[in-house]
Amino acid sequence: MKKFTFLLLQFLFIQFTAKAQDTIPVIFHIVHSGQSVGTGSNLAQARLVSQLQILNADYAGTGYGSVNAPSVWHPANTQIVFMPALYDPQGNLLVEPGIDRINYVSKGWQNPGSFSNTSMFMNYIDNTLKHQGNWPPSLYCNIWVTDAGSSVNLMGWGSLPSNSGLPWATPAWNNADTLSSGIWIWNNVVGNTGSTSNPYNLGRTATHETGHWLGLMHPVIGCPTDSSYCADLPHIRSGTTSSYMACNSTFPDTAHSCPLDTNGTMFMNFMNTYICSDTDIYMFTTCQGNAMRQALHTSPQRSPLLSSNVYRLHTNSVQQLSEIKFEIYPNPATDKLIINAATTAYSLRITDVLGKLVYAEKNLSGKKEIATSGWMPGVYMVYIQAGEKTHTAKVLKQ
Repeated sequence: MKKFTFLLLQFLFIQFTAKAQDTIPVIFHIVHSGQSVGTGSNLAQARLVSQLQILNADYAGTGYGSVNAPSVWHPANTQIVFMPALYDPQGNLLVEPGIDRINYVSKGWQNPGSFSNTSMFMNYIDNTLKHQGNWPPSLYCNIWVTDAGSSVNLMGWGSLPSNSGLPWATPAWNNADTLSSGIWIWNNVVGNTGSTSNPYNLGRTATHETGHWLGLMHPVIGCPTDSSYCADLPHIRSGTTSSYMACNSTFPDTAHSCPLDTNGTMFMNFMNTYICSDTDIYMFTTCQGNAMRQALHTSPQRSPLLSSNVYRLHTNSVQQLSEIKFEIYPNPATDKLIINAATTAYSLRITDVLGKLVYAEKNLSGKKEIATSGWMPGVYMVYIQAGEKTHTAKVLKQ
């Protein structure tokens, strides 16, 4: 009965949310000891941008390796999108979208890399860092990124959603502490640029742990005749190595599957153990995608995120400057920025928020198109001088 109710809820959910996307605002909390940006634990912005790109590709079913899926299975487009937060909880525009850098020394926190006990480390992350540093979980998906001692033997974990309506959720999920909601990722497995740890260098740890944060489990171990978990995810035969399945298997992997699963195990599923390398996993199933969206819409710890606007720039997409008729668009910009002046001659300077000059040109008139594809994501200042007057505008590069 419980499984039938779940299938009915999924059917109704699909009808009412067809073609709509759900957007989750993300804030990365980067914990460091005072290193300069891009050094040690203070990861470069490019690493975190790449991680968001990986999440979006993986959850759209188009990530690395997805074209290799056997024809009997199709990587699901979950219709879940991850966007960097643009504002902090006080409403201030972030210098680096989606990034909160925290010096644990100035906070009086213990060095995350000093722990040698797994349970003590997890308690420290959940009850110190998250309790003291989480931004409101109703507005942000909090992703914590720290170093970790080698004996901790973890690459990540995600908190589970309470009252999600998922049939495999246990009563213990409903006791989840909202203050410790979020995801923790070891800094060596974030993104796909810089000093990532091979073979976990494609950002799939975050993909996996975000799946847990949205209510997914690992594949079922054992061959029962029925299960409350997703029917389109084959079970794994009991006794399989590492309790999951062999990595780098060849389709069909019937050596580790149950007798009725003639297509074998779905060894490329994102929710397999991350003992497998990042190149081995590249898909969610349709049921998994629908289940994550159900948890996102149903769980009181996740559903408020759907109303969060911290990832939206609080300005018009076309900004008109007073007195002289200029337009600046699109805002946010991706690959280009257009400055349009109907008649007035002007000079143009663009800097990042730290004052570094990224573009300058004099004696302009009419429309000017500027390529921005090589700019780092963030907030930029546009200074337009016409005669004796200078006008200033903020532009977001995504």
